[in-house]
Amino acid sequence: MDLALPLDTIEIIGLTAAKQAGDIFHHSHSAHIVKHKSHSQDIVTNTDLAMEKVILQTIQDKFPHHGFDSEEAGKINSQADYIWIIDPLDGTKNLKRGIPLISTSLSCQYQEQTVFAAVAIHTWNMTVHALKGKGTYLNGQKTQVSSTNSLKNAFIYAELPTPWAKRPTPKEQLDHNLKLFNILTRNCYRIRAFGSGPIGLALTAIGAFDAYINLYQGSDPGDIEPGKFLVEQASGQTSDITGQPYTGQKTTDLLASNEDLHSQLLRLLNP
Repeated sequence: MDLALPLDTIEIIGLTAAKQAGDIFHHSHSAHIVKHKSHSQDIVTNTDLAMEKVILQTIQDKFPHHGFDSEEAGKINSQADYIWIIDPLDGTKNLKRGIPLISTSLSCQYQEQTVFAAVAIHTWNMTVHALKGKGTYLNGQKTQVSSTNSLKNAFIYAELPTPWAKRPTPKEQLDHNLKLFNILTRNCYRIRAFGSGPIGLALTAIGAFDAYINLYQGSDPGDIEPGKFLVEQASGQTSDITGQPYTGQKTTDLLASNEDLHSQLLRLLNP
């Protein structure tokens, strides 16, 4: 794949946009709801909009011909070779409740292939980013997935199923996914669930978690793609929970981990 732009140029602008969104977040003294989307708990705040605005402006100033698929602004110039997928503030509900699990996630695709991604966890001053073929970095230092090779020692992040989502999980699927969660708790060392896919995937990419499993089925592909790319570029493996390639179109049940645990988890979840 021959890029029209150097990767390091994309990297600099992407990281600058994420940092400027973080500056908006840190200087935002309060967040008030400006609209509801699919239901009463699906909210947008003034902080979401301000962070999105500075990200779009930063990228557009440098790359005026690039396209966007952004959480609030939607699709812009969607036929462009370069498309930026942006969630300016993942954790809006956390923000309103005073829970410090907030992130910005973005990725850049060239002709539908991701070449750059970043997840900035603003409350922890932590940014994880990756470049295609160049690896994954935590605050500028190269990192990779964990080396844990047994489920009994595995520290796993899980996105839990819920009937209250933008795409509600059907009852049969909800019951099935809860059974899978029960299997995980009985066979793995610890399970943690923060309710933030980008943070869970970023922490898996740097080896803090040994695996990420999405049983939520309400996540937008845009919430998943940047973190998925981080894990892959950190020498991790990804698939859906049946072992098929994750497409983002037909399924949101992503499994991401190191090579050893990936095969063990697939066997565990597909007896």
